[in-house]
Amino acid sequence: MAIQLIDGHHAKVKGILFDKDGTLLNFISLWGSWCEILIHQVNKRIEERIPVHPSLASLPSIFGVICDEQGKIVDYDTEGLLSTGTMADMQSVIIHYSEQAGIGNAEAHVIAYESMKEAYQGIERSRPVQARANIMDVLAQCRKQGVLLAVVTADETDDAVKHLEWLGLSNYFETIVGTDQVRQGKPSPDMIYLACERLGILPSEVAVIGDTDSDMQMGKAAGVAITVAIFPEDKAETRIGRNLMPYRNADVLITSYIQLLAGLKMK
Repeated sequence: MAIQLIDGHHAKVKGILFDKDGTLLNFISLWGSWCEILIHQVNKRIEERIPVHPSLASLPSIFGVICDEQGKIVDYDTEGLLSTGTMADMQSVIIHYSEQAGIGNAEAHVIAYESMKEAYQGIERSRPVQARANIMDVLAQCRKQGVLLAVVTADETDDAVKHLEWLGLSNYFETIVGTDQVRQGKPSPDMIYLACERLGILPSEVAVIGDTDSDMQMGKAAGVAITVAIFPEDKAETRIGRNLMPYRNADVLITSYIQLLAGLKMK
């Protein structure tokens, strides 16, 4: 069943493809927690091997996050490494960072592997995931109207499935496509093509909803019906007032799913 998406726009779609991190779930709750552990583990392991090492750029700035005085991540760049990069990208950056500190290549690989392993184990224990406000209402409304739903994420598929299961959201989606299932990740349209193939609909019959311009670029490259950018939770008003350029490829900008609910209309 088609829907009219977003009041004032006339795109009618049969499916909606959601990004995961920052779109379905609160980005900082999960990946902020993960990255805090990662930063601590990387710095600890470097200092254990080389107590006095060259002055380096801060890991938070490299990862694209902002920390408070206690080292807690309080904000992030929606186009930064943590938000848009893959785990392989993160690993490569840690290896390079460790080598700049004077660590040999083999040991740098060990630091990256062990630190990322500790970060994953940390979030497995605490499961610090929070669904974005009103997202369950949106998904339930879409299901009621017969709209097909999928996830297209820069995360690995197994991790994406796990995080959505933690939130009780996984059953809403017909398919979950991670970056490991395609040749090229975002902003390439590959994930959209694969998701649409599995849903049995065309890219021109879907909407893409995400929190980064990489999501919007992916949608434009695939020729989707409409691209919807949702601003990072709790930061929407600040970001809107500061800079809209990160969302220049979005057809529609929303600050919360309340707006989306208001625009979901039966054909």
